[in-house]
Amino acid sequence: MVLVLCLMFLELFLRVSGIAQPLWTEIDNTKGKRFQVNEHFSFYNEGFSLTDSDESGFTTFNSDRKESIKLNFYGDSFSEGHQVFKRHHFLNLIANRKKAFDCVNLSMSGFDFSDTYARYMMFDSVLNPDHSFFFLSDDDFEQDDSDPFIPTVHLDQGKLKLSQVNEKALLLPKVKWILPALQNSALLNMVRNGYRQVEQGNTKEIIFDGLLTKENLIVQPKKPVIAPVVQEILNNWNRRNCTIIYRGKKVMPKKYKKLLQAYQIPLIDLENLLRRNYKGNIEDLYYHKGTDSKGHWNLEAHSLIADILYEKLTFKFK
Repeated sequence: MVLVLCLMFLELFLRVSGIAQPLWTEIDNTKGKRFQVNEHFSFYNEGFSLTDSDESGFTTFNSDRKESIKLNFYGDSFSEGHQVFKRHHFLNLIANRKKAFDCVNLSMSGFDFSDTYARYMMFDSVLNPDHSFFFLSDDDFEQDDSDPFIPTVHLDQGKLKLSQVNEKALLLPKVKWILPALQNSALLNMVRNGYRQVEQGNTKEIIFDGLLTKENLIVQPKKPVIAPVVQEILNNWNRRNCTIIYRGKKVMPKKYKKLLQAYQIPLIDLENLLRRNYKGNIEDLYYHKGTDSKGHWNLEAHSLIADILYEKLTFKFK
C-alpha cells in the first residue's frame, strides 16, 4: 500500500513539475505515428516546450486574418521544434507578421525524405495549401525503413507506391499493451526513455541532457548517398508548388545541390543563409546535448530562421 501511494505521488510530481510526461504519440491505423489530436503538450528536450495539436495531430500556426496564404511544412525533429515554446517557434513568428501566412507543421521526429513525402501524398490534397516546404538534411537523401509505424514510399516496378502502416506490427504486444501504458504514465515513459539512452550508450545524457555544452565529439564524414526512391521522388516533384529547404548543420554536399539543380527543384539553402547571418550577432544556433554534440535549434535560431523564411515568402507571394 505504501509503495502504491509513493508511486502515485511520484507520478503526480513528475507531471506537475514537467520533469516527465506520458507518451504523447499514438498510432493511427492508416496515418501511422502521430501526436494525439487536440491535446496540449509539454516537453523537456534540450530546451523546454509547450505546444498543442489540432484535429489531425499537427501543430497549426494561424494568422487569424482573411485571405491568408496557406503553407504546409514537412520535416523531422528540427522543423518539428519541440525544444521551444509554440510562441517562439519560427512558424509562429512568421504567422504573426504583417503578411498573412497560415502554417501547418506536419514534421515529426525521425522522418526522412521518403517519410515526409508519404505524409505529403496523404495530406497535401486534403489540406490544399498554396505551397509546401520540405526541410531536409544530408541524411535524408538515404532511406531508413526501420520503423513499421511510419508510412513511407517505396519503388514498385519503377514507380512510387505509398506504404501504409504494417498491419502485423499493429498486433505486437508493445502496441496493444505497452503503448497504452506509456500514454497514461509519466513514470513509465521516463523509465522507457532512460532505458533507450542506456541502450544507445548515452548514459550521462539521462542526467545532463541539455546542460553540457562541450563539443568534443568527432563524427567521421559520410560519402553522399542518394537512394533510388529519392531520385524517383525528385523525378515526380511538383516544381510549382513544392520547395526544398536544406537545413543541415554542415555545408550542403555538392552532389545533392547538383542533383536538385538537374531536376530544376526550388531550393532554399538555409544552412548557408544561417551561417552568413548569425556570425557576429548570435553566439550559437543550437542547444547542446549531453553527448557533447549539437542538438536542435535554440531560440535565437528560430528567430533568425523566421526572418530568413519570411523574407523569402514575401518575395515569392507578392
